[in-house]
Amino acid sequence: MVKLFLHKSGLIFCVMSFLLTASFVVSADPINERQLNFKLSKKSMKTLRESIKTKNLSDAFQALDFHIIWSAKLLSYFPPESEASMANDSDASADIWEDFERFRRMNLVYINTTSAVNSALLHGDFELASKGFFSMAKACKGCHENFRN
Repeated sequence: MVKLFLHKSGLIFCVMSFLLTASFVVSADPINERQLNFKLSKKSMKTLRESIKTKNLSDAFQALDFHIIWSAKLLSYFPPESEASMANDSDASADIWEDFERFRRMNLVYINTTSAVNSALLHGDFELASKGFFSMAKACKGCHENFRN
């Protein structure tokens, strides 16, 4: 358990250090990349829910790792002028760019709920992890309801 804790603590430290010291490089096609990552996020949420339910710590951490990294990078996948248009398949609402601060705050809720699930799993508290998972899912759903066409 101590080894697992050190692994997770190190991962969180690395992600946070990266966020504080590096600028994100967005590829030439951020729309396709974010669409791919949203699909991976949906799949990962299913895996996370099931692994918490079955108390499979290894699979839970693997699924959660995606969300820790994705939540930290998410905003970088919405550069100006990457909203939905007739020329792309994006479902991103123009509201993202019109109120990017609100979008950033909603992403911060996602980051915080992801961190709470991680903390619960580190302590082996699957009941708390389950509650945290539903808060995390609510954060995702709330953002999609506000910023998705």
